[in-house]
Amino acid sequence: MELVGTRMPVMTQVGAINTRESIRLAQAAARAGVYGISSVAPIYYQGGTAQALAHYRAISSSVDIPFFPYHVGNQSIFGGDAQAYLEQLLDLPNIQGMKLTTQNLYEISLMHILAGDDLILFSGADELLCQSALCGTVGAIGSFYNLWGEECAYVYQAFKAGNVELGKRFMLIFQEIIHTVLPNAWTFFQQAMLMKHGIDVGLPNPPLGLGNQPWKAENVQQILDKMAVVSGITRK
Repeated sequence: MELVGTRMPVMTQVGAINTRESIRLAQAAARAGVYGISSVAPIYYQGGTAQALAHYRAISSSVDIPFFPYHVGNQSIFGGDAQAYLEQLLDLPNIQGMKLTTQNLYEISLMHILAGDDLILFSGADELLCQSALCGTVGAIGSFYNLWGEECAYVYQAFKAGNVELGKRFMLIFQEIIHTVLPNAWTFFQQAMLMKHGIDVGLPNPPLGLGNQPWKAENVQQILDKMAVVSGITRK
């Protein structure tokens, strides 16, 4: 917030291993002056939709700023009454939108159809950046945008403006890269962020990332170069 000031809205992820810690983080974020907060669903003890909604309610009621929860884990809204599910979501204090980490495009569309303008929807699956825009999302939240935020924003806006060919060409390469990277994603992000942006993000806290193998610098550079070319953005 010291760096950004009022130049853009900042959303802080406050998800934690327990609800009490999420509330503490949410309140700290609010004191720091963020625009809004987001949270993942319960991570360790997963009790389905009811537990996730109760977890979200405890977090969102602890502050008075916009709340953007994540879609409830991998549980499809089609496991029950989608309208009832949405009504429970809209009843959460301060809720303004959601991050939908799902590869089910119809599920995203249904959320948009049922919620209309009541929820601001973000895609959470990087591999569906452009495709999800057809289903009512207004933007995207994901890991690979740390590396290619400018490129993805450029293609995303061009796609929405009608450049379907660029969107198609970019997404096929983007999906190929994601498929290649995911088995060793954390070591890739560490090396690629350092090479592209000069930022050492380190490695995640175990057990996340355990077993990831290091990448050769030339292989990381090949991926970076491929993305720059396909997006139409080159850097000197």
